Parts: sequence; structure tokens; C-alpha cells
Amino acid sequence: MSEIANRVHHYSSALAGSATAVGHTLESEMFFDTVAIKLNGISADAFVAMAAEHEMNVFKADEHTIRI
Repeated sequence: MSEIANRVHHYSSALAGSATAVGHTLESEMFFDTVAIKLNGISADAFVAMAAEHEMNVFKADEHTIRI
């Protein structure tokens, strides 16, 4: 079980690092499997629509924030 948890957190950390590397900010530095990202330069609606085109499940938290 801990191997699965470590893998999930590793993927979440990679996502968080990639998001900040391209100019977005994290809602919180503390997370386990769900990362809240405040978007820069794109609306949450536009991001969710693009993600859906790639069969990705992304939650719109507000106009500028998504959760993955």
C-alpha cells in the first residue's frame, strides 16, 4: 500500500512542478493526490475543455483554479 501511495504522490509532485515551471501557481504547497492549480494566462473553462479533448478529468474549482 505504501508503494502505491508513494507513486501517487510522486506523480502529483511532478504535476505540481510542471505547472509552476510554466507560470502557474499552486493553491497550496501541501497535497497528496489532488493538486489545486491557479492558472495564469488561461481560464479554468478553457483548460477543462482542452483537458476533456484529451480524455483527462479536471475539476474547475473557480474561474482561475483547477484541481487534478
